[in-house]
Amino acid sequence: MSNRLEAARVAACTLRGTQLSPWLVGKAGRWPYWSGERLEGLRSNEVFVFGSNRAGRHGRGAALEAVRRYGARYGLGEGLAGQSYALPTKGERLEVLSLVQIGVHVGRFQAFAARRSDLRFFVSEVGCGLAGYEPGAIAPLFEGSPSNVVLPGRFVDVLMAPMDGVLAWREGG
Repeated sequence: MSNRLEAARVAACTLRGTQLSPWLVGKAGRWPYWSGERLEGLRSNEVFVFGSNRAGRHGRGAALEAVRRYGARYGLGEGLAGQSYALPTKGERLEVLSLVQIGVHVGRFQAFAARRSDLRFFVSEVGCGLAGYEPGAIAPLFEGSPSNVVLPGRFVDVLMAPMDGVLAWREGG
């Protein structure tokens, strides 16, 4: 995690109160973020977003955790179930989707999240586990996310990198 994100995390920890989820670690730029590590529970208005396959066979990784802990349903490859949201990164035959295909699903998720401002969505590192992508490839797909979408810290590091370059240029670095 970058020094900037770590400083924001420390500040957020000191400000925690009844309105902040214990999983909301901080905000960098315009992106709220969380550690991306295992959640130990969610409040009633919080949703765990995990990478899935279009067939809804949630047998490994974050998808299995979503079934066991947050109400994900077998057979539902995309969308909200319980306190989970399935975001496809693999196809019906478990083939890895292209970034363009994943981007379509991310767009659907973002539109859904915008309509559900009453919920807070904690996005796991979708596409970076069993699908095999790096955060640098997936994070830019989430750039236009609404403010109720909380990204994993490694995604925010990627999204902040262009800003770091602009700041260094403006400061003469």
